[in-house]
Amino acid sequence: MNMNALITKKTLNQSIDFFSELDLDNEDFETIYEKFKFLLENDDTQGILSKISKLHKITLESDLKTIMKEMIRTLDIEDLNSLLTKIIKNEPLIDFIQDLFLEKLL
Repeated sequence: MNMNALITKKTLNQSIDFFSELDLDNEDFETIYEKFKFLLENDDTQGILSKISKLHKITLESDLKTIMKEMIRTLDIEDLNSLLTKIIKNEPLIDFIQDLFLEKLL
């Protein structure tokens, strides 16, 4: 494993389990999508997104937890760390995620 890895598959699974306990509605998911859309449009992430789109267990009906668990199970940790790095470098996105989690936890 890459020693510079920001995350491990174990910690990702723990985070997904925590995240899935939050009570998010459709409006929350739409807002999250709008905030993450930059990743979909980024040339640097096209290779990783291509791999995600080919995951057989992910369907249009899949919930977020199922999608994330399948990504963690299937993708290389280097690809997952690359996505995380792009997210972390986007300060407005991090602020949004922190605010959303605080709001849902309170």
